[in-house]
Amino acid sequence: MAIRTATSIKAAKAPRRKIAKTTDPDADAFSVAEFCRKHTISLQTFYKFIDEMPDTFTIGTRRLISREAAARWRAEREAASAAGTLPAKEADKAKAKAKPETATA
Repeated sequence: MAIRTATSIKAAKAPRRKIAKTTDPDADAFSVAEFCRKHTISLQTFYKFIDEMPDTFTIGTRRLISREAAARWRAEREAASAAGTLPAKEADKAKAKAKPETATA
């Protein structure tokens, strides 16, 4: 049985690909990950509320968000926040929770 040395352990690990965390401010489109980083939301939140997120388009296998779609989304979120309205899905959930359940016996 061969003894594993520190060099053999390091060689066994594949190097991880690093993703650039800085985005080009003049970019016309962002990846979903870039959009999420820029707006400080998680990828899980993006996909959980995909219907409320900006419109996306695909090129090959990449899903991208245009700068204009991101700007529209921000404006919609700001308007909804100022008006104090909830998105449709959350409003439906709030209504369902507010209805008292009637017990049938």
